[in-house]
Amino acid sequence: MKGRVDLCFYGFLIATAVAIVLSQSRKSHINDGISFPDGFSKLPLHLRDVEQLVSKITPNKKYSYWNYTSVLGGYKTIIWFKGDSLLRKRLHFKMPGYGVFSSNSISKTYSYVEFIDNDTMRFANNKADIIEFIGKVDNIEEATLIANLNNLHPDYDDNRGSCYRETSENYQIYLMSFEGCPESRQSVLATISKSGRFDARFLEVYQQSNDCYSH
Repeated sequence: MKGRVDLCFYGFLIATAVAIVLSQSRKSHINDGISFPDGFSKLPLHLRDVEQLVSKITPNKKYSYWNYTSVLGGYKTIIWFKGDSLLRKRLHFKMPGYGVFSSNSISKTYSYVEFIDNDTMRFANNKADIIEFIGKVDNIEEATLIANLNNLHPDYDDNRGSCYRETSENYQIYLMSFEGCPESRQSVLATISKSGRFDARFLEVYQQSNDCYSH
């Protein structure tokens, strides 16, 4: 009887050790597209919507008015604004001819930020200017927008491209780097410090084909 108890106890110890190893492996690796690394959570779905991202911007200083504008084929649309829009109507200014998230397709597209500073309309229409406009990174939306500016985007079909965690110093986000021809998706660990510094570590290519993406 004692031998059987010892054998059962020995088996229990082995099973427990294996379970712990598997659990730790599941927490610390993200190689199956299902597990999360330790401390990481799924990115909220609203982070794929640029309007949701810019609506959470807290600028580096208080402005009487600012907006995020998108241009498509010469026609501009104010996606989001904050402040007194009447102030904008009183100013004379020329729309910038380029911006971020640009496309050189038949209908030229790009985006930029307008903001009124000292009664003058100013623009943040490149990556560095928008990051400066954001200033301190206050939330996951601002962090994701900075990652978008560096051509990284969520892939909600795979956790290797859609999970994050916040620390006292930064946001760490697993995102996707997409190549269109041939089509591939690569996992990237982006680190956005709360001071706005961006760093990226390119990891595994988790999906690829011989097809070419067109839009």
